[in-house]
Amino acid sequence: MTSFASAVVDATGCLRDAMTAIDRSRTGISLAVDDRHRLVGVLTDGDIRRALLGGASLDGPLAPHLVDSFVAVDAGASRGEVLDLMQARRIAQVPVLDPDGAVVGLHLLHEMVGVDRRPNWAVVMAGGEGRRLRPLTEAVPKPMLRVAGRPILERIVFHLVSHGIERVFLAINYRGEMIEEHFGDGSRFGCRIEYLREERPLGTGGPISLLPEPPTHPLLVMNGDLVTQADVGAMVDRHRQRGDVVTIGVGRYVHTVPYGCVRRSGDLVTGIE
Repeated sequence: MTSFASAVVDATGCLRDAMTAIDRSRTGISLAVDDRHRLVGVLTDGDIRRALLGGASLDGPLAPHLVDSFVAVDAGASRGEVLDLMQARRIAQVPVLDPDGAVVGLHLLHEMVGVDRRPNWAVVMAGGEGRRLRPLTEAVPKPMLRVAGRPILERIVFHLVSHGIERVFLAINYRGEMIEEHFGDGSRFGCRIEYLREERPLGTGGPISLLPEPPTHPLLVMNGDLVTQADVGAMVDRHRQRGDVVTIGVGRYVHTVPYGCVRRSGDLVTGIE
């Protein structure tokens, strides 16, 4: 999260104040606040340009030109969530607000993508047919099914990038051409994407054998249908620090039987739960 103080302006000021804040902060955005430091609107270079082209004066009031439909997050939002939001809304700045709406931080896209770059590669298993989800997967591979408006696999890639993973291998088979067409070389997603093409299903972990060269750092392997906000960066760091051979990320799963259970010993009932 970048320092945001130099991007803050008084909402009662003028357009020149906002332009000065943008130039001073080098963030591409000015944050207009009220007397309680609550964010009431934002203004970017483009917003100021459009205001001037519309006949506004640099010394005219700022308030009529403020964008009050801004996107913001709270301090608890993870880097993956913020990066996903930036990509979804095609924005490069996201203010951070406290419960009262006061500005407490500012996320910048170029910093989010470039923070804590890691030499580790990631292999994402995205070649399954998703038979259990038919008919949804008859025309679309399971990793490309949309969750909250975005393909699962896209969320995974953004999540990896947000933790500094810059080289991602997508293992593809079933309708893999759809995945390749969507992701290309990965440049739109802030990383380098390559493809491990399974001519036939190789089973769980099998596509690792298709890597073009042996990895020189611990390799992160994920399923392509996993929607998660797990801190993969912390996981990789802990793996390295401990010198472990393999680290597995798991989640707790509780199964409840929705009816009574009869316990028995031979033909004798010993209890009912």
